[in-house]
Amino acid sequence: MTKHLFDLPEFLISLSIFSYLEINDYCKLDIACTSRQLRQHLYYLFSCSKWNQCEFITNITVGKMFWLFSRSFPLTQVSLAGDLTDDDIRGIFELLPLCPRLVTINFNSNLSITDSLLADTGKFLAGVSQIDASYCHNLTDNGVHLLAQSSPHLAKLNLSCCRNVTKNVLGLLAVKCGRLSHLNISYLQGIDEMSIKFFAQRCSQLAHLNLSRCTEVTDSTLLIVSEACPKLTDLDISNCRKVKDFSIIELSKRCGMLQNLNFRHCKSLSDKALTAVSEGCPLLETLTVSYCVKLTDVSLVSIAKGCRKLRRVNMSYCGFITDVTIQALGRHCPQLEHLNLSFCSYILHPETVNFRGKVDISYKKFSQLAHWHNNFLLHTSS
Repeated sequence: MTKHLFDLPEFLISLSIFSYLEINDYCKLDIACTSRQLRQHLYYLFSCSKWNQCEFITNITVGKMFWLFSRSFPLTQVSLAGDLTDDDIRGIFELLPLCPRLVTINFNSNLSITDSLLADTGKFLAGVSQIDASYCHNLTDNGVHLLAQSSPHLAKLNLSCCRNVTKNVLGLLAVKCGRLSHLNISYLQGIDEMSIKFFAQRCSQLAHLNLSRCTEVTDSTLLIVSEACPKLTDLDISNCRKVKDFSIIELSKRCGMLQNLNFRHCKSLSDKALTAVSEGCPLLETLTVSYCVKLTDVSLVSIAKGCRKLRRVNMSYCGFITDVTIQALGRHCPQLEHLNLSFCSYILHPETVNFRGKVDISYKKFSQLAHWHNNFLLHTSS
């Protein structure tokens, strides 16, 4: 009988029949569907009906909606970000076994994610390999330990801006998550040589590492990472101002697979570091050196010649860069897509450069900044 229902014209079903269904009736119809194809068709029609409107949200629990969707489609990721309550999260966790293909969970900014909640529900995370717990301010080292313990296949973990997580978490991850390939611990304070060494030596498959604003990161820290993790492809050390040329030179020698580098606000770096990158990292695609005030055309021209796969370059606020660098990028980097030259005082005519493809150029001058500042003063005074 259910099958014959779908022989009717689609518009007739969605507008005429589904407009009279209540949510409990829909659930019964969903259960009656004996094949995934019918359930998928049902869910599509359901999304076209009145229940797709805003008032629907007040008539159904988050858990039930999740259940309905998981029956129709093989979910691979679930987002629990935002303002979901503790009860909503617990209900969804209990339904995770219905999703055997689930690999990614996003907790971003959810203050309901606590150590106690993970202690109760962590057992449902066994198949998950990617977790985003960034900005979960109520999560501590103990909660991260529970995540690691519950997810033996964990490969990608984001702990950015978790203010109650400490450097000790590196030791926990080293013991429990030897398969980690992606780790974001930006804003994690107090990282020392011992903690990073213990972690890096046990997670040698690491490819993506974000240490942005980890202000205690030094040359010694990076030397340890480059020795233990030769497969690095992405490294973000923006605002790590204690890093100097020496560690970047060694990094370039040992990690030749690097594709994305972010040196924003690393003001101690000079042309020596960037020249080494140009020689040792030919696969580089993205480079950010904004606010690296010591850099000149010497190293950026070298980058253009040695890293011909570059797609995105941000050199904003690099005061010594001139049109010579832009011309070199146009000549040697055919895959270039985006170029940020904002507030580079000596770059005068980027529009005259002939790029091989279409390049999106961000180019703002200090005169514009002064104009915005004067407008701001005018509006605030009035």
